[in-house]
Formats: sequence, C-alpha cells, structure tokens
Amino acid sequence: QGEKNIGDIVCGKIRLMPAQSTLSNGSISVRTSADIHILYESEYDEAEYIMSTKTMPVNIDYSNPVITDNTVPEITLEAADAEFGSELDQYGENRVIKISFKVKMTLKVRDTCEYTLATDMFSEGYETVFEKETVSFPEFFGTADRSFTSEEELSPTDPMLREILSSSAECFIPKAEKADDGVDISGNIILSVLGKTDSGINNFDYSIPYRQHFACDMPKHDMRISCRVNPFDVMATLHSDGSISARIISGVKIDIYETSEETFISAAEAGKEHADSDDGYSLVFCFPSEKDSLWTVAKKYYVNPDSISEANPGHFGEDGKILKSGTPVLIKKQ
Repeated sequence: QGEKNIGDIVCGKIRLMPAQSTLSNGSISVRTSADIHILYESEYDEAEYIMSTKTMPVNIDYSNPVITDNTVPEITLEAADAEFGSELDQYGENRVIKISFKVKMTLKVRDTCEYTLATDMFSEGYETVFEKETVSFPEFFGTADRSFTSEEELSPTDPMLREILSSSAECFIPKAEKADDGVDISGNIILSVLGKTDSGINNFDYSIPYRQHFACDMPKHDMRISCRVNPFDVMATLHSDGSISARIISGVKIDIYETSEETFISAAEAGKEHADSDDGYSLVFCFPSEKDSLWTVAKKYYVNPDSISEANPGHFGEDGKILKSGTPVLIKKQ
C-alpha cells in the first residue's frame, strides 16, 4: 500500500539479485531477493506519477542425488510471468498493489568421476599397452568480496528526458581472468532510466563497460574463476542539457577453484595384460574365458577375490561365475 492513493499502473519491473547457494547432504539451498519497481498514476491526478519499490526474499530448496558437498554449482535465476495489478484491501477502504511472478532456476553441476586404481602389483612379464585420459578435478580454494564504483557521462536521450522517475542497473555474466597478483573482472553494466519526456513515459537503457583489478590470494596451480557482480547503489542525475551523470556502486563476489590434473588408464587393448604405467600407477587387466571364475582369477594373480569383485561390479555372479566373458577385468590389490 502506497502513501498516496493508487491509480492505474503504468509499468513494473522485477530484478533478481545474484544467488547465494549452500550445499548440504545432497541438496542445494538458494537464497536471493527480488527488487520490485512499480510506476503508477495518482488516483486524483493522471499527470502525477509515483514510483514504489519493494524487496522480497526468494528461497529455493532443491534435492538431487547427483549433488554432493564437492559439487561445483552454476546457478542462473530468471523472473517470469510477472503480473501487476491494484485492488481494494480486505476492508474495502484503500487500494493496494498486488504482484505475482515465477522464479525459474537453471542449475548446472560439474560431473563427478570415480576411478579404481591398483598400485604396486607387478613389475615385469606384462606388456604395457593402454590409452590414457586426463581429467581435471576442481577443488574450492577460496572466495573474495570486493566492490567498485563506475562513473559515466551519458548523452541526451531522444526524445529528451525532462524528469527521471527511477533508475536501476544490472550486470550480465562478467568475465574473470587470472592476473599476476589477483583477478581481472570485466563486462558491462546495463543502466535503465525511466523518465518523463514530451511524448510521455519512456525507458532508456545504457551499456556502461567496466574493467577492474582485485588483488587476492591465488593458487599456484591451474584454476577456474567464477564471479558475480551486483550493482546495489545507483544514482542518475539529469542535467539541463539532457545529459545524464551516472554513478553505480557494485559488489563483486569471486570464487576460486584450484584444478589438478590426473591421468588414468581409460581403455585396454583386447588380449593384452598391462602393468607399470609411467605416471606411478600399476594397473593389470586380464581377459578371463568362460572356464574361468572369480576364484581362478584370484588364484592366478594372488589377489583377494573380494577386491577383484569390488573393482569389477557386474562381471561375476554370486557363485563366482563369469558373467561377461571376453571383457577386461581389473585386478586390484587389497
């Protein structure tokens, strides 16, 4: 309910703030807020416009078995199906503004990979024939919270603005790059100005570029950097010649993930047994026939049969018989 009587609603806008996420026990909790701006006419004077603003919390909880505490989430939020209207309150005395909207969340997670390794098994007597695959594993390194100020002189609009009713800003996906002693952040802030012109109420958008350097601790190895830029204080000043001075203060949240590369044997050549990879691991594959069983394989390689069964799910039945003859079986030392 506004301080003044509410007439017809001219326009409304909803802007979602960057989301903060928390991972725990296979679920993700997303916390953010929606900034709502509504321009409406005065009930008694159609030439008088009132801008009303409100901030609403938005909470989303999502559970999925693929989410773990080591998952790296990438979240985007979008406000959709917004409806703005006015109606009498429950007592029939005052008019109030009603807003409804949906929040659509897109969640992307990095795939997790599990590998079974056997180490220090055999040193000779096996031909080393294999293919390698290198995988990068992200590990959270640290976070940094910073802020910066953007100032820009903007040309007069067409038609020329006579009065600024409201201004807001948002930042699309920024670019983060590693620097010598920190991170370089760059991108564009979109400034939206709503105001009166000789032809009525108009909205004007400006693209304001920025590039900022932030000093912070960085890992020694390869890394992945993600960042979010949130303009939280916007000031637009209209001059007599129609030009606009814009001053925007933005908050920056930087997340740094250290990446390490591991090389594994990913495929074996049929009919060959392998050992002694040059990266310090020894993997041995055998190709049992239909006459073999879990016990004969374990006896041949002097390895605990439970270890072989654990390393090769689906290869052996409960009685130890071969279920997939001709396919490689990884020999694992307990």
